[in-house]
Amino acid sequence: MRSTREGFLASLVVALFAVGLGVSGCWSKAPPRLIVPGDRVRVEYTCTLPNGDLVATTDERVAKDGFFRKSPLYVAGETQGEPVLRAGSVGSASGAKEQQEMRSVLHARLSEALVGMKIGETRKVALSAEVPPGLKDSERFLQMARVRKRTKEKTMTQEFFLRFSQGKGPELGQQVVLEPGFLGVVSSWDDKSVRLRVTPESGGEIGTDFGLGRVQDKGDHYEIELDVSTGTLVRVGSLVGRVTEVTEETFTLDFGHPFGGEILQCRIHAAALEAPEAEAKDGNRSRAGDGTRVEEGDIAEIQYSVRTESGQEVPVAGTDGRGDSSSAGLSSLEDRRNSKTEFVLAGRDASIPNLSQAVMGARLGEGGTLRIPPEEAYGPRDPEKVLRFPRVRKTPRILKISVEEFAATFGLLPQEGQSLNWVPYFDTRVVSATVREVTLENLAENGKRIDEPFGTTEVSVQAEEIVTRLDPLIGAPFEHEKRKGKIVSADEDFFTVDFNHPLAGEALLVEWVVSAVTKAEAVQGKKIHWIEDYQAGMDAARITGMPALLVLYASDCPWSRKLLDETLEDPRLRAMEDRFVWIRVDSAENADLQVVCEQTSFPALLLLSPMGTVLGKQEGFVTARGLLEKLERWTTGQDARS
Repeated sequence: MRSTREGFLASLVVALFAVGLGVSGCWSKAPPRLIVPGDRVRVEYTCTLPNGDLVATTDERVAKDGFFRKSPLYVAGETQGEPVLRAGSVGSASGAKEQQEMRSVLHARLSEALVGMKIGETRKVALSAEVPPGLKDSERFLQMARVRKRTKEKTMTQEFFLRFSQGKGPELGQQVVLEPGFLGVVSSWDDKSVRLRVTPESGGEIGTDFGLGRVQDKGDHYEIELDVSTGTLVRVGSLVGRVTEVTEETFTLDFGHPFGGEILQCRIHAAALEAPEAEAKDGNRSRAGDGTRVEEGDIAEIQYSVRTESGQEVPVAGTDGRGDSSSAGLSSLEDRRNSKTEFVLAGRDASIPNLSQAVMGARLGEGGTLRIPPEEAYGPRDPEKVLRFPRVRKTPRILKISVEEFAATFGLLPQEGQSLNWVPYFDTRVVSATVREVTLENLAENGKRIDEPFGTTEVSVQAEEIVTRLDPLIGAPFEHEKRKGKIVSADEDFFTVDFNHPLAGEALLVEWVVSAVTKAEAVQGKKIHWIEDYQAGMDAARITGMPALLVLYASDCPWSRKLLDETLEDPRLRAMEDRFVWIRVDSAENADLQVVCEQTSFPALLLLSPMGTVLGKQEGFVTARGLLEKLERWTTGQDARS
């Protein structure tokens, strides 16, 4: 009886197992995928200091939760979203010899921690980062003054004032925030400028990034004495620093440790495995064979095009902008006319965020689509870049200024009867001039209309003043203080200009494909063979018919050394050693060569034809990636000078 019951139960188990296989599939569920090096994993994470203060999080709810006290390293919105990391890759943090951005090092450490985790697993990890080997003290330490001065009165133009007042015109007693801790109170204004009385916002103390600041009234100005403590963590842009020394007059910041010397406590969740080996359009990589895969340190020649998520093509530098790449397949590069070529140092450096990581693991001819969030493209839309300007401007017909003001404004001494072009739309004449004062008369034609690209201006001459009124053209380009924007609206008194980039707030899709691969070991033996004499180098260029890349440096200039030791030692440039005649000359010891090359600063680079014609020129330090981009433009005749 017992054996019959046991047999029945065994049969029942087998039957249920079979039903499970046929109906629900639960019995055949595979174990969670183990993450191996090279996998691309979508992650969520939250990192804190050992005391619990928030450093970074991808969780918007955590960022907004008042329970989490924000550390000095935290920047709102910097890491929100679900980034995709390549497991086991240290990226740009490997072998760096300069200050490292906290976010990139954090992602590199998290990528290492992913190896061995399972998809869906959450793990707590402690992350640390060391000072990059070879980092110079001049790049690591920064000394700052503990006492800062602020004037008690400030004068600014009407247009500049509108930036602080959210576009509202000045009113007596109106308060605006000039900087954290200081208010400006409008005391008077005229058609051109606004005068403000500067006052501390909260009495005698203000908060700063470096600690509490004590404000002292020094009669004609304020002094802010910073109460800085050794060990204080600070965040300056993308870099993290720690106060290492404080004296009565200065304090020193150490920017060498990417995490400020702290051990971050992180909770990382491996949310999902992305398409194997690389990002791919519609989740599938475009494959073109079983060639050697791109590995870290390899030089991958990439062709790419860019579009918005809505399908709008984004012209890339170095193309003629013709054609529609949005419909072109990755396997037909000859049909993609809006593509650009870039030499990517795999896992280390590319002009497009995350592209150096995306290419790792790809084979020759393979490609994918990389999504660049707005924050890493042209940034989010900034309401502070939307400014209002008055449509009407009033200028006195007769005005008096000092001789000193006249000389400073026009660069010459006043003479009766002089005609000057001072204000747009009409001339100015010197009526009289004494040793102290100059009387000017603005001469305008009543009813004159001036058509410009941004609208039409009408001039009206009244008894004591000249009035100009702009009828703005909506949608027209408008430039102000070297910033370019677009007129978006207007009312009776003001017109509004949006200075945001047209693609601000837009995520971009970069469609890329590997068109050539140079393995890292193939470049290791390559070395740039320098010719140290200018004339001998140009003779070699004429004999070989190759262009010459001339480097003018000064041996005591740190930027010259950085160019020679870092930029020109980049594998991507060493791989081009047979494309140019390479000449380097210490022009600090050769004044004649400075004159011939019209050199005004150190270092300088010139691309010269075999006959000595300047094809391109760069003055000042440039990174390897920047030089590669310039060489592309120079050799294709798109740009002669930088």
